Amino acid sequence: MIDGKGFRFLVSVLSLTLAWSALCVCAQESSVYRCTAADGSIEFRQYPCHGRDASVLLDIDQRPSGWTPPDPAEVFDAEDEAEAAAERSQAAAKARAEAAKAAAVERRQEEKCWKKHHQLEQVERKLRAGYQASEGQRLRHKRTEYEDYLKRFCD
Repeated sequence: MIDGKGFRFLVSVLSLTLAWSALCVCAQESSVYRCTAADGSIEFRQYPCHGRDASVLLDIDQRPSGWTPPDPAEVFDAEDEAEAAAERSQAAAKARAEAAKAAAVERRQEEKCWKKHHQLEQVERKLRAGYQASEGQRLRHKRTEYEDYLKRFCD
């Protein structure tokens, strides 16, 4: 059994051992070794190099850099703004596509109107040039159809 003195001695030894191991861990965490192998390759390690590798202990400056992380609210605001900008861009692209489609439809309609107008002119030219009796009624009917189309869709 351990008496009072022995217990206190054991506690003090354990405390010193624990403190020493903490110091060693801190020293090891902050130590960086540059190891150069025989073939010229370079490695960086936390522990000294082994065997024939050349070992150099690097002095690491552990001062704070002054960098502070950004405020999460600002980061999320920036992400929200980026999403909103992307949505606006998509909406603008969709509007441009719809406008282009509407312009194409309008252009096709203009082409159809031009064609009907041209057909009407041909029918009127034939009516003025002369025609047979059976062809006259067909030409007047076509002229009426073309004029109706032009009034309905083109004027």
